[in-house]
Amino acid sequence: MCGVVACRPGARLGFPAPLRYDDGTSTSIVYQNRVILPVDFTLDQTDGSATLYADVLFGVCSDICVPAEASLSLSVPPQQDTLQHRMAITSARLAIPRPQGDQPPRISRVVAGPTDDAGERGLTIEVALAGGNLAVDLFAQGADGSYNEVPRLIERDGTRAVAHR
Repeated sequence: MCGVVACRPGARLGFPAPLRYDDGTSTSIVYQNRVILPVDFTLDQTDGSATLYADVLFGVCSDICVPAEASLSLSVPPQQDTLQHRMAITSARLAIPRPQGDQPPRISRVVAGPTDDAGERGLTIEVALAGGNLAVDLFAQGADGSYNEVPRLIERDGTRAVAHR
């Protein structure tokens, strides 16, 4: 999915890469404190104003994560952006995962493990890296309504990383 979701025809909502959160029982993916989700859309009106609506499902986490939901709206008048707004949105866009290309970092191999007693199969994912000590993490997205265990890094050297889920 590459961190982007379509909201309405022609609109796209971007999701920056999340962080891991381990509550001692399980690992979740989270945003801490504040997150900017950039939205690209074309206005139907010519005066530049817009009202954005969102129905959101999210978790509020401290020692545990508690599910929550909200219906939100925001009226945006024309020409109210500032350099500060543009810089924040640009930073958020740069944090959105990109589609995999031919150059590292990229997934180079996926191997399915044997089926366990519960009928589940683990995956080992190998990632080619450009080298150096840049931080690397891997998150898996499944079909709508599915749950995917967060892969964990099991091996890392200068040009490759191996994760398992």
